[in-house]
Amino acid sequence: VIDHAPPVRERAVRRDGVWRIEVTDRLNPLREAMMSIDAGEWRQLATADGLLDGQSETLLLGEIPESARLVLLRLADAALNFETFDLGSEVKR
Repeated sequence: VIDHAPPVRERAVRRDGVWRIEVTDRLNPLREAMMSIDAGEWRQLATADGLLDGQSETLLLGEIPESARLVLLRLADAALNFETFDLGSEVKR
């Protein structure tokens, strides 16, 4: 089986000042979840269960500065399929 499908961001929910972002991949476990704010350095994100190893994960983001214009989430699976999402409009709600 050859996997060319990138990971998918399902939804983002803010609860108690922490953003919880649900991400999935159809065929492979997730291997990387990084965030960059306003083209800053990429930082690894924490997961709700403490280990980024499943096909479905919940990522945890702390507070995003009000001045942030670009909030990027980069995901990769074990087959090295990458996807980048702009969360800026969602985290500003």
